[in-house]
Formats: sequence, structure tokens, C-alpha cells
Amino acid sequence: LAGDAGQAVTVGVRVLDAYGNPVEGAAVVWDATGGGRVAPSMGLASADGTATARWTLGFRLAPDQLLEARAGTLAPVAFRATARVYGLRFIK
Repeated sequence: LAGDAGQAVTVGVRVLDAYGNPVEGAAVVWDATGGGRVAPSMGLASADGTATARWTLGFRLAPDQLLEARAGTLAPVAFRATARVYGLRFIK
């Protein structure tokens, strides 16, 4: 994913049980690192197992920003983004 610094994007995950059925009410914890922020930091999966959050890309000049979604003991799902920063001027 690539976007402008400060841009908010909606991301989502789907929580399924071992049989592929959606898990309504599963707690999903979101964690943004490398710049940016996410809201909400925790949410519950809907009836179809989907949980979403808004990820606002940061202004940090790091090559990658990372967003992880975790639900219980399941392996985390990671999203990576590169933020484009425009109009920078360095002042002595």
C-alpha cells in the first residue's frame, strides 16, 4: 500500500474459525508502528467476522509503516505502507 502522509485508509480483517465460519464478537487489536496511527485500537468482529479500522499514514520518513491486527491466539495479519511526503524544506 502506498499513500500520501496524513491520508486515512480503511483496512479490515475477517476472523474465521477452524471450519471457515465467521467468528462474531471476536476482539481484534490493531497496532500501528513506524509512524501513523489507527482508530479504534480495538474492535469487535461483526456477524460476518469482519473488523475494520482507519489507518492514518504518518509523516515519518521511514520506508515502511506497519499495521498489525491480532485476534486471540491467531497469527497476526500485517499491512505495510509507504507514505509519500511532499513539500519538505530544510531550514538551517
